Amino acid sequence: LKNIIFETPNIKGVTIYSYSNTDIDFSSIPSVETIKLDAKNVYNIDITKNPNLKSFEFNGAGNQNIKEIDFSYNSELTSVKLTNCGITGLDLSNNLKVTDVKLLAEKCKYINLGYNPVLKELNPLINGGGFYAKNDHDDLIVIAPLLESLTLTECGGYVDVTACPNLTYLKISPNAQTTTMQALDLSNQ
Repeated sequence: LKNIIFETPNIKGVTIYSYSNTDIDFSSIPSVETIKLDAKNVYNIDITKNPNLKSFEFNGAGNQNIKEIDFSYNSELTSVKLTNCGITGLDLSNNLKVTDVKLLAEKCKYINLGYNPVLKELNPLINGGGFYAKNDHDDLIVIAPLLESLTLTECGGYVDVTACPNLTYLKISPNAQTTTMQALDLSNQ
């Protein structure tokens, strides 16, 4: 499959498995609320024309082609799950309704949650939601001024939480075989 054409603009949910060697553009279905992608060789995902999007899941199956996904136009977004992909940064600063973030991306260098008033904690597998940051080789910067609780699992390099002034609980849950954390910056705490 090289191209997908959505001719029904009222579609509410889309699930795509094993899509390869292409870009995926969801602009022809602005009403979509749920997108699930299990896609190995995708080079670009465009969801900028999907203002009703509430849930986005992308399992890259080892795909290192996708470096970023623009979520800035998805103001209704409540859930983001990015796994096994080459995402280098996650900016959800315009997504003030997000309550569930799952991230398994070894190359992710920053996470910006902005002034999200409903997301107070990021923990692994809380009520099926939460946060899993795996970043074995690079530095990780967490930007979340209203965040109160953070759990990091399998982080490597340098972790900076200085942009989280309300952080009152930090748990680092290492995996003895994969955690290589070298430094943790708490200077503003």
